Amino acid sequence: MKKYCIADFRMREAEKSYIESLGYNIIASNYNLDLYDEIASHVDISYAKVNNKIIVSPDKFVELSKKINCIVGKTELSSKYPNDIAYNVCIMGKKAIHNFKFTDEVLKQELINQGYSLIDVNQGYANCSIAVIDDNSCITSDMGIAKTLMDNGIDVLFVYEPDIKLLRRTNSTETYQERMFFEYSDMQGFIGGAMANIGDEIVIFGDVNKFLNKDKIVRFIESKGKQIKSFAFLDIIDYGGIITINGEEDM
Repeated sequence: MKKYCIADFRMREAEKSYIESLGYNIIASNYNLDLYDEIASHVDISYAKVNNKIIVSPDKFVELSKKINCIVGKTELSSKYPNDIAYNVCIMGKKAIHNFKFTDEVLKQELINQGYSLIDVNQGYANCSIAVIDDNSCITSDMGIAKTLMDNGIDVLFVYEPDIKLLRRTNSTETYQERMFFEYSDMQGFIGGAMANIGDEIVIFGDVNKFLNKDKIVRFIESKGKQIKSFAFLDIIDYGGIITINGEEDM
């Protein structure tokens, strides 16, 4: 059965080629004009994976449902916070982390139905902010999240990473995705959106050597028995992570 990976359509060829080399068919997360540039096609903004189920925002549902089984959420996304965070839930083992005042109700009910422990944090961009390493460890640059997760027995590496890139359109009036070009934004990206956990690897979307706290990050990841895949000389970009689907949701 086919394996799929949902990824921001802006992902660079080196990263897409590597994911494809692992046997995944890439499903592009396309641009949503109702969101601001930097997150308009981020995976963690429009999609959430709960065990083997994908909950997706209404604007992405028709597109995704042609390829895999998925559940449509109720929340229509828009650019003004907190109207853009409804699906930005971080899943770590059987724990779900979010500001649950703003979680899409379909997604929240699915978490409850499947027996997830709900850990409430103030940060709405919870999934953006947390790089999950395994079922009980993560990396974050958000002090509030770090404290809450440590209080819940999670092993947390707190690091400040100031040079994670986000992308914006070079022409902010261009509405056709095929004609969009992108440059680095002045906004700072999140560490959770710049990494992905695939099997026994942590894939970094860029060169690990460009992390300010590279040595701490490498030691922490390797201490969890994970290998690191990064891309030499490339700047680190926050794409909103990825979601992998290992075939059981095939149509």
